[in-house]
Amino acid sequence: MALPMFNSEITSTIQHAPSKASTSCKEILIAYVGFAAIAAVTYHEIAQGEFSAVLTLSALFQLLAFTLLGIQVLSTNSAQGISAKTLALDAIAIACRLSSTTWLNGYLPNDASGDFLYQSFDVLSLGMVLWLLHHLLTVHGMKYDGSGDAFPAAPLALAALVLAILFHGDLNDRPIFDTLWFCGLNISAVSVLPQAFMMAKSKSSVPALTAHFVAVMAFSRALSGTYMWHATEDITSEPWIDGFNHAPGAILTAHALHLLLLGDFAYFYVKNVISSGWDAPLELPEAFLVFRQERRSDLLTQAHLLEAHVDVHHLLHNRLSTRCLVVHDVQRQLAESVVLFLWVPAPAERPRGRIAQCCVTSAVRAEVALCAGPQ
Repeated sequence: MALPMFNSEITSTIQHAPSKASTSCKEILIAYVGFAAIAAVTYHEIAQGEFSAVLTLSALFQLLAFTLLGIQVLSTNSAQGISAKTLALDAIAIACRLSSTTWLNGYLPNDASGDFLYQSFDVLSLGMVLWLLHHLLTVHGMKYDGSGDAFPAAPLALAALVLAILFHGDLNDRPIFDTLWFCGLNISAVSVLPQAFMMAKSKSSVPALTAHFVAVMAFSRALSGTYMWHATEDITSEPWIDGFNHAPGAILTAHALHLLLLGDFAYFYVKNVISSGWDAPLELPEAFLVFRQERRSDLLTQAHLLEAHVDVHHLLHNRLSTRCLVVHDVQRQLAESVVLFLWVPAPAERPRGRIAQCCVTSAVRAEVALCAGPQ
């Protein structure tokens, strides 16, 4: 069992080697220019330059983020690198927000864009997220990397709900819907974590449009946080402590948390766009990919298991004349492992030469154990 498992690890790692994205720079720029034009019309013509339109623009750029993922799926016919758990959390967050904004006025922009446009952008975003989830889990279900999308999302949603119950405002003057709106805000603040975890654990570069999705979502949250900062004096709550209004601080903390989680990513994203262009996959440095060291540790463990497997073969086949064929097969598998360990960058504290030496030593032990056994 160990030999096929180790061979499949080698094949999987080589197949996921970094590759250039097939999406052209032209498609990305068209999406950005198109949404920028819609934003200009919304702000100047519909909202008449009112500052509260910033909240509507936040919903618009959220829609742009999901549209970029849609372009990726359609142009590459693949959903590689997209986290279904992030999309599921975003869908819950938007649904919670719509439960309030579609019929209550507490958390709407004060300008004309809050009458229908703000909600329309959220409805379109929810539809896009559901479409992406359908393609990710059904249409491209066989290609979906469930093992890489392993960040626990349910505890995030539960924690967001508990915090919303404790710290929600009262702009709707309806506790249930105030709580749902705040729950949606909290979930949207941490929904990026499964996607960030998947990017960190990935053995290949991040597709260009996936990187743009994360960046545009951060920009959307920044716009929303800017509006909430200016509206702090208008946000009220039923205080737990007399004289202390907890809602503004809780809302701003949720926005700040999202941006803090993406601090390192923002640096690498901007650097990559400047140096390589809009359509270049994002190559995250090994300092960011902390899970790659764990991956190498797992492969080393499997190498030791393979050596133990060879010893078992010695016990079972030491009296068979075909044992030399077993030696040749084991040597071929170990040779492939040497190629793999030379291909995967080694951490500084464990030089590549020592890893290769470990594999060669295992090969020698296997040969001695099988060929020098009793007749």
